[in-house]
Formats: sequence, C-alpha cells, structure tokens
Amino acid sequence: MSPNFALYFTKVFVRDHGTAELMTAHGFEHVVHSEKHDYWLGKGLDALARFEDATVAMTGVRP
Repeated sequence: MSPNFALYFTKVFVRDHGTAELMTAHGFEHVVHSEKHDYWLGKGLDALARFEDATVAMTGVRP
C-alpha cells in the first residue's frame, strides 16, 4: 500500500453508529466539502487497521 492509501466512513454511518470522539480517537479526520458532502477520512499505511478497529468499536463485529 502506498502512503496515499485512504478509507472513509460516511457521515450517516458515523451518525448512526459512532461519535466524533470515537472517529478522532481512531485517527480519522472530518472532511467537510459542503453542508451536504462530508465524511470521516483515514489515510496512511495503517488506515486499514484503524478502519477495522473503528468498525468494531461502532458495531461490535469484527470483519
């Protein structure tokens, strides 16, 4: 994976299952392009591991 590797959570998923604090704690950045277009972005070599950990924290299910 390149350092430019990125994963994201939609604002709807985070709103329904998580919190801003949880996302920040897992290294995700809140990106706001406009009122109708925002998401939580994780970048870097460890993005996949942080994405999985955040998913588990929000759902209680390990993929």
